[in-house]
Amino acid sequence: MDRVVLYAPAKVNLFLEVLHKRDDGYHTIETLFEKIALFDKIEIAKAAGGISISSTEESLPLGKENIAYRAVELLEERCGRPLGVDISIEKRIPISAGLGGGSSDAAAVLSGVNTLYDLMLESKELVLLGERLGADVPLFIMDAPWAIGRERGDVIKAIESQMKLWHILFIPQASILSKEAYKWVDDDRRRESPGIQAALGAIEQDDISLLGKSLHNDLEGLSFEKVSFLKEAKKALLDSGAAGVLISGSGPVLFGIFASEEEVIASKKRVEERVGTGQHRFKVLVAPTLNNTKEAIFYGARARKATRRK
Repeated sequence: MDRVVLYAPAKVNLFLEVLHKRDDGYHTIETLFEKIALFDKIEIAKAAGGISISSTEESLPLGKENIAYRAVELLEERCGRPLGVDISIEKRIPISAGLGGGSSDAAAVLSGVNTLYDLMLESKELVLLGERLGADVPLFIMDAPWAIGRERGDVIKAIESQMKLWHILFIPQASILSKEAYKWVDDDRRRESPGIQAALGAIEQDDISLLGKSLHNDLEGLSFEKVSFLKEAKKALLDSGAAGVLISGSGPVLFGIFASEEEVIASKKRVEERVGTGQHRFKVLVAPTLNNTKEAIFYGARARKATRRK
């Protein structure tokens, strides 16, 4: 095998509570992840030597600043030999948006290079390497569409659920670094948290109405401060029938949850008309829950069909 093609999915946080700042500078959090069918396409080919990255996204760093590059370096360190690769990243997940695109790309590269070079590293070891790269990376290595994240968000517990949501993703032309959002929380601007149990119960009961009322993110206030028209977009999503609306991760992407594809398509048109693409610069995408992570990541038929629908 000389080449692998992978589809790295995005995630949203249905619940995120910042508990406290740690001595190492990170924060202890409790969060509820849901992987969604919005993908970066990653192609990895064997090369004579070195690590080369290319991307459709001009702003993406291509050297050591890229987390996918560092993923290969970690594998080289672990295996004690060079692993020449050419990596092509077709970006569909917005950068610095709270959707985990960089972490997902890194996880895909860890898994893909492991397969390409027959390194025979088990999932548990890839997770440990992922923890060294970033808090969200272990989530994307594990075959868990729904999961709780604790500690830095990197201690992952999978949740068994057949619930399927549809999402409208409202993506402003802006970016927020995670460290900005956490500093905002450190300035003591957190909201009162309802606790994660209500959201977990809603998923167990397949109750989208209860889930909508249980959405929570301690970090979302910074997105509303920096991107003023997100308040209008949130109201538009709720008025169009969303069961709940929340900023994902550190932001600034806003998402609304819906029960069916028919509802989400009709609502998408109403939201775009109401907020107005001429007045503000944004994109609106639709994505369902990703119910089969493994097939989606490794060039399965479902992944190709999901990608063609984008």
